[in-house]
Amino acid sequence: MKWDTTGQYAVLRHLWSADGMAQHELGHVLQTCEPTISLALRRLEVMRFVRREKNPANRRERLVFVTEDGRRLRPILASIARDINAAAIKGLSEKQADELKLLLWRVIGNLDVGL
Repeated sequence: MKWDTTGQYAVLRHLWSADGMAQHELGHVLQTCEPTISLALRRLEVMRFVRREKNPANRRERLVFVTEDGRRLRPILASIARDINAAAIKGLSEKQADELKLLLWRVIGNLDVGL
């Protein structure tokens, strides 16, 4: 199976700092519906980048952990993300890039309120 969504990167990026999070909490934090987060996690599991385990304190809940293979991806994916971000703002001044980021965050906030 190939790497095919930015959602998979978002899941890994969050888990690198919050490993062992409940699957439903992860979906909430990433503002992703349950079927979408389940699909991303299933794909990451097949690739052996994450594993899911039942929570011993709540058997209905599944906790998500990054595997060693998933941890090894961190510097690789971080480098790719930096390259993509640099390409996206190529030709903009630092002030324009900062303005663009501010405007995009405002747009995202506007959409979040309306959902």
